[in-house]
Amino acid sequence: ALISIDPDRARDDPVVVKNVPYFKAKKALEEEVMKLDPPPRPSNWG
Repeated sequence: ALISIDPDRARDDPVVVKNVPYFKAKKALEEEVMKLDPPPRPSNWG
């Protein structure tokens, strides 16, 4: 995994560029999930 990414290199890095749509979709999905009220945890959770 890349710990730190040089912004200039990242713009040309095919791996990073290829994953941009994935990260955008994941971010959008997380925002949708945050809007929902999570169901209460079952009493036997964990």
